[in-house]
Parts: sequence; structure tokens; C-alpha cells
Amino acid sequence: MLLALMAPRPAYVASASKDKSADAQAEFRACVATSPVWQLYDLSGVGDATRPGVGGTRHTGAIGYHLRAGKHNLTVEDCACYMDYIDRHFAPRSPAHTPPAMP
Repeated sequence: MLLALMAPRPAYVASASKDKSADAQAEFRACVATSPVWQLYDLSGVGDATRPGVGGTRHTGAIGYHLRAGKHNLTVEDCACYMDYIDRHFAPRSPAHTPPAMP
């Protein structure tokens, strides 16, 4: 239910194949089950109801997902997946404002 409350904003769920603290299958099922809420806003949810294999991602819908190999952790691979999703769903930012030089 918490995931559904995030609509219509983009949401992201990440799983690890050997994470004993979480249930990767249930996490993905939650993405599938809440997809209809995003559809109320004319957005796609997570897409196909088949969970991607290890190393697989879903980044096209408003709900992003990836499954990586390994245990519970935050890895460089996770960060790369997050950034790929962000690049797809958020407009490029304008160049950073450069403060004036000090005299």
C-alpha cells in the first residue's frame, strides 16, 4: 500500500537475489500489484508482470525495478541502476549557476 501512495510520482524498488532480510519475489509482486494506481494517472507501472532475472531491470514505467546478485547491501551496481532510471524519468537540468568571481 505504501508503494501505491507514491503515485503519480516515480518510484523505485531494488532487490538482491540472496537478501535474507527481504523477499525479492514479493517486492516485485508489490510493483505489479500497484501498477494500476499509476494507470489512473495515464502512466505505466512496472510493465510486464514477469520478474526480470538477476541483472535485469525495468526502467520504462513509472515504477522502476532491478534485481542484482548478492546479499543485502548498497552497491555500485545499484547506484548505476538508480541513475539510469533517473536519467530516463527526469528532465536534464540546466547548467549549474556559476557564482561571480570574487574581486
